[in-house]
Amino acid sequence: MDSWQIMVDIADRGDNVYASTERYNFAPGWFPYPARLERAGPGTTRTFFRYFVAGFLGLGDAGIFFILWRQLEGWRPAGFFLNPISIIVSGYQCNFDNLAILLGLLAVLLMGDEFDQPINRRKFLGLFCSGTVAG
Repeated sequence: MDSWQIMVDIADRGDNVYASTERYNFAPGWFPYPARLERAGPGTTRTFFRYFVAGFLGLGDAGIFFILWRQLEGWRPAGFFLNPISIIVSGYQCNFDNLAILLGLLAVLLMGDEFDQPINRRKFLGLFCSGTVAG
């Protein structure tokens, strides 16, 4: 959470995140999201911000679970969602890697298997999701 707060403070000052801290090692496309999350919540306390971020990342895990549930059979989707490692990474550490995984899964689903067909709206949305993952 300290890294999240440092990124938000840098965004509020309008400074370059890469020049201001060594803690941020993600692509530039992900930089605005922590600041937007901090501004989206009605509270300004660090405790509220932490719960808000963890809840938002939990929605990302739920999205991954839903995609896996639609594509796989059996216990595997629940195994991902109830895995203690997933819970710790999203809920305690507040790493937002699961959002990149969610967008990557969406990109794969939207692109489909028909690569010889022209690009339609659905494939274009898949390309957009794929580009967002890359940053």
